[in-house]
Amino acid sequence: MKKAKIILQVFFIVAFALLLIAPFIGFLILPEANVSNENRKLTGLPEQSFTKEYFQDFELYFNDRFPNRQKFIAKNAEIKIKYFKVSPFPDKVQIGNDGFLFINTDEALKSYSRRDLLTTDDLNKFVDKIVKKDSLLKARGISYYFGYFPNKHNIYIEKLPKAMRVQIRDTISLATQLKKGLSLNGFTLFEPSVYPERKEALRYLKLDTHWSNLGSFQAYQDFFKTFTELDVTPYKYNDFRWRNVHQRFGDLTKLAGLDSIGGYEEYRPLSDLKSQSNKYVYDTLESLQPRAIRTTNNSIDAKQKKLLVFGDSYSNNMIPFYSLHFKEVIYLRDEYNQQMVDSIKPNIVLEVSVERFLYKHI
Repeated sequence: MKKAKIILQVFFIVAFALLLIAPFIGFLILPEANVSNENRKLTGLPEQSFTKEYFQDFELYFNDRFPNRQKFIAKNAEIKIKYFKVSPFPDKVQIGNDGFLFINTDEALKSYSRRDLLTTDDLNKFVDKIVKKDSLLKARGISYYFGYFPNKHNIYIEKLPKAMRVQIRDTISLATQLKKGLSLNGFTLFEPSVYPERKEALRYLKLDTHWSNLGSFQAYQDFFKTFTELDVTPYKYNDFRWRNVHQRFGDLTKLAGLDSIGGYEEYRPLSDLKSQSNKYVYDTLESLQPRAIRTTNNSIDAKQKKLLVFGDSYSNNMIPFYSLHFKEVIYLRDEYNQQMVDSIKPNIVLEVSVERFLYKHI
């Protein structure tokens, strides 16, 4: 009995020792990675010296290249989210209610909490910049529109965790500031209404920062109903075949350090126009930037022939709808560029971005 007890004690001591040295053995024999799943280059081996900085740099080097580091990080993130509803990276993403995730970067926080308001002078400069662009393009026979896509936080405010809701200040938003300033100068800000009419239909995605095709469709309807001078009749909801695609990942699950999260899923609405008589195709234009998208539509007799969109990643969901009404549409993921306008020579220019990026247009 005593011998068995000694053997058991020795076993635990050896097992514990192996547990301690296993990472170091793995560190020596496993191949090194050069890039983390955080899309950054891993810390390199510092030049040897007996200084405080050397040991600090070596610690960073070791931590970055610890064997199975990414697996440990992912498992830690999964446990925190699944069992404690806590974000492993709260300064990037927050865990909301009913399976919703929300971006919480510094610029997102400033926007949804209404901490990005402009001074009177800065607001006047912002308004003046837009009004001058409108006048310049109008003199050239080009219609100009400026607008934004609402923050997901504003659309699903009831889904925000308490830690985010308490950050929201009891004041107007930058978008409201801008809307009032432009209105005083006779310019209408495009402000789509994408608030959910049915709880089961996602206007914005649960696991992603972006809106869905349904949210974009609603904004598309709002755009042409607001600016009737374009003489475009938007298609109705029932003109499309709608279907839902099951998804378990998005850019917010990536920010949380995971490809997918157990128990977190969504059904993303996608659409196709029922009519076969109106079709657009993707085309190429060598002079455009790599992320630019161009569509052409020869199946319609469009009164407005060419639309140029200055947008961001939200603009991708505009393609299935706006491309149905113009001979040519060019979608640029870029800020306004007068040289591009002069080169493309559109009939209409639409400058639009997600609400949290409005400050970039100042």
